Amino acid sequence: MLRSLTTVVRPAPAASLLALLALLAFVARGAAAAETPKCTACHAKITSGKKVVHAAVDMGCDSCHSGIAGVPKVPHQNTSKVAKGLTAEQPELCYGCHDKGAFVKKTVHAAVGMGCTGCHSPHASAYERLLTGKYAEVCYQCHDKGMFSKKTVHAAVNMGCTSCHNPHSTDVPKLLKAEGNDVCLKCHDKGRFTKKVVHAALGMGCTGCHDPHSTTAEKLLKADGNDLCLQCHDKAKFTQKTVHAAVGMGCTSCHNPHSADAPKLLSAEGNDLCLQCHDKAKFTQKTVHAAVSMGCTGCHNPHSTPADKLLKVDGTALCYQCHDKEKFEDKYVHAALDMGCTGCHSPHSSKNERLLVSPVPDVCMTCHDKAAFSKKNVHPPVASSMCLSCHSPHASEYVAVLLKSPSVVCLECHEEVAKKPHAISGFGKAGGHPLGLPKKTKKGKDKKEREKDILMDPIRKDRPFSCSSCHNPHSSDYVRLFRYAANTAMQLCQLCHKM
Repeated sequence: MLRSLTTVVRPAPAASLLALLALLAFVARGAAAAETPKCTACHAKITSGKKVVHAAVDMGCDSCHSGIAGVPKVPHQNTSKVAKGLTAEQPELCYGCHDKGAFVKKTVHAAVGMGCTGCHSPHASAYERLLTGKYAEVCYQCHDKGMFSKKTVHAAVNMGCTSCHNPHSTDVPKLLKAEGNDVCLKCHDKGRFTKKVVHAALGMGCTGCHDPHSTTAEKLLKADGNDLCLQCHDKAKFTQKTVHAAVGMGCTSCHNPHSADAPKLLSAEGNDLCLQCHDKAKFTQKTVHAAVSMGCTGCHNPHSTPADKLLKVDGTALCYQCHDKEKFEDKYVHAALDMGCTGCHSPHSSKNERLLVSPVPDVCMTCHDKAAFSKKNVHPPVASSMCLSCHSPHASEYVAVLLKSPSVVCLECHEEVAKKPHAISGFGKAGGHPLGLPKKTKKGKDKKEREKDILMDPIRKDRPFSCSSCHNPHSSDYVRLFRYAANTAMQLCQLCHKM
């Protein structure tokens, strides 16, 4: 029996004791309230018809106004040093029920220092959370409404300021509910911002480019179009002589502003991006330039350049970055080179061999007089479009851009001429006309010295004597492709050898 009694009077744990004291205080407060006149007899409007009533009202008026005495005497006597007979100054009075920790974090709303009743009604309200007005309207009492009502308004603004901000205090700047971009990613899909290549601007935070409330620009951007991008990117790179039309369409026409799986934040891989605007057929014909597979930006700057057609370098200099320049420099250079490589070749693709803009000889005839190649008698190689079997299209050490010296070129096909009686082989022991070099050239002379001894054409005095001195290598109105009016070899000879 003694043991049982001892168990009953054992001291209670501290937590249990505190709970018991709180319960006794609440009962005592309620009893006191019941003993005092009902405040609502005079102050009925405080809660009448209001949607939300402060829980403290049900606890009794003196739970907050303990400094009021002399009730029902009017005016009431204030026995405390605090206005309206409050038990303590704001916000300390409110901390009697509300957790003070929620109001004293790293970043505290300035309104907290103005007192809880700056935003909340202490008794009852027609609005949620005892606010003195609608969510945003309460905020606009201090914050400039114009900042939240521009042309483009963030949808979150219509969800209420507290969808992003804590109205009291937080551990992050600007009273945000989460650090940095995390608050944005509560609504926006994180996957769009975490692809393989991420825009460096994301590290600066969403508000580096976007206004979180409203702007006059689209997509809540802080500046219109490319102007925003040029706050970080060098404007000079986008304003040179030739500007890509896509630049005028905006940076985001080619680049994803947040993240992408392609390099340089491109919205598509390699040439596929360019082909969204440029006609793919022009790049996929029978013969495709190897440079195309290297990517469009191998030759073109995607933004702007001082050269035409957005080329990285002017004219043929660009081509020489891959093609051997020495093959285009020699004693005789095809005049077409001065027109640029694209005078004859398509830079992307062509239905013709060697990327020619048209097949041989059509491409040649764009400059050369077709009449000179279509007389009564046409040289078979010309008729067979074999221009390149005799001529180099670019440069040569031989006259007329020939692949070899004039007579050697001819004798490769007409080798029988040197084996039978002919003007060059002779009709007897005396021999024939010397082609290229005179037969009596002294031995031991070097090439340069021997070149000075070359026999020149007696009629076309700027040309060396060769097969073409008598024959037109392309076409002629005379037999045997004679260059001059003659029906027989003797008549031709008499043009120079007067009888």
